[in-house]
Amino acid sequence: MAGYRVHDLRARFEAAAVAAVRTSAAQTGFLLVGELHKRPETPRAIYTLMRELDFCALALEWEADLRPLVDAFLADGNDATEVLSEDGRITPGHFALLAQLQSERRLDRLVLLDETSRDWDGDWTERDAGMARSLLRERDLIAPMLVVVGEFHTRVVPQEGRRAARRAACRCRFRFPGSSDAIRGHGLAASDWPLQPRPRRALCFRPAERSWRHHGPLTNTARPRRRERKASFHPVLREIAEYPNSFGPLGPRDERIETDQYTLCMGLGKTWNTVQRQRFRGEEVDDVLEEVRSLLRARGRGRTQWEVGSSAEPPDLVDLLLARGLARDKDPYTVALVLTAPPPPAPGIVARRVETFEEYAAASEVQWEAFEMPEDEVAEARALLPERWREAPIIMHAAWLDREIVSAGTCAPTPHGLLLYGGATVSRARGRGAYRALLRARWDEAMARGTPALITQGGSMSRPILERVGFEPVGHAHVLLDEFGKRDP
Repeated sequence: MAGYRVHDLRARFEAAAVAAVRTSAAQTGFLLVGELHKRPETPRAIYTLMRELDFCALALEWEADLRPLVDAFLADGNDATEVLSEDGRITPGHFALLAQLQSERRLDRLVLLDETSRDWDGDWTERDAGMARSLLRERDLIAPMLVVVGEFHTRVVPQEGRRAARRAACRCRFRFPGSSDAIRGHGLAASDWPLQPRPRRALCFRPAERSWRHHGPLTNTARPRRRERKASFHPVLREIAEYPNSFGPLGPRDERIETDQYTLCMGLGKTWNTVQRQRFRGEEVDDVLEEVRSLLRARGRGRTQWEVGSSAEPPDLVDLLLARGLARDKDPYTVALVLTAPPPPAPGIVARRVETFEEYAAASEVQWEAFEMPEDEVAEARALLPERWREAPIIMHAAWLDREIVSAGTCAPTPHGLLLYGGATVSRARGRGAYRALLRARWDEAMARGTPALITQGGSMSRPILERVGFEPVGHAHVLLDEFGKRDP
């Protein structure tokens, strides 16, 4: 292992592809990547992907009986040379990768997918079925996993009654300098794992180099780190984080209807509607859907979001709503997050609460630009700005670079902490610490109010940075859109 250096490849990532991969992984719980064995760049490609996608869970095509040896290597640096495989699945580079990920605290979970043992000689279909069971058992929607197996096992085949869009929820391509080849990955729905691969072109990684060597005794020389115990939170914080609109303060013209079956939240704008805290029987879904639509029609509104959290009833509510014409929203999956410790500061950037209407308007423009809001929604929001500035119970913070507002976010005070909404940074200023400075300003606000906690939802763009600064996942929500007004006569 001493001769194998793990480093980040100079990969070229397309922003749209990365965002799509994160969305798909959040929906399915994993990103499936196929590789050709015996390629020395594969561990570096895995390292690059895990850093870029901010994954902390990895699954490998390794036999389950290797677990004690692998654990001993990671814990005490024991020699692992004896487990190297001739087929190139298990190499010094892979162990160097595991040591590097552990030293950087990027290895919260390591899954060995193969349920067989090293001396197993059965049929390959049984082995694939075992790996499928392992994957479905271990997948976690809150903490998606990078799954790396041989390209033979990633051949995706159509299943009867399933569209290609569901079969391959996301496809991405990454290129590395010096190579005309690529690594590709799919995020697949749980039921679409290919139990019986067919002879079709697979997703694969072909690096420029074609050989690998063993570089002496394989030991873990990196100092092992003890895994930190995740913080525990009161159940009410999970519900608040999954359904923030149900708990935040209301403005003079906001409305919230709470029933035994759901909570319908309606904001000042006609499109600012969401249904949360669902709890009813599956056979009642049509009645509830029509009741919600009738309430919105009576107020001149023709669309609403449905945010379906981890404890929603019935458990298959998302599928029931999709079958009735609802669609997944643009960012269709969010993770409920809570922060109870100070986030790191961002030196050199001014971030504070806005103090004038002009600052409030400029900060709102930043939010609209960053979230790429449609023009009609921007026009409606802009017209309502003076009233929101005078009467809304929310607080706006902003961050400045070169005397220009480049990041902004609203928050609402509750007895449990600040609810964060709409935190965003314009694209030209990303990567310079503005969002971190914004988070620190909001934390200071929470401390000043005597409620030291930040509660929010993280989507595909914001979740990685939120978790890096200390936010803990406590739940999740699927976000659907019901545009029933377009279908009304």
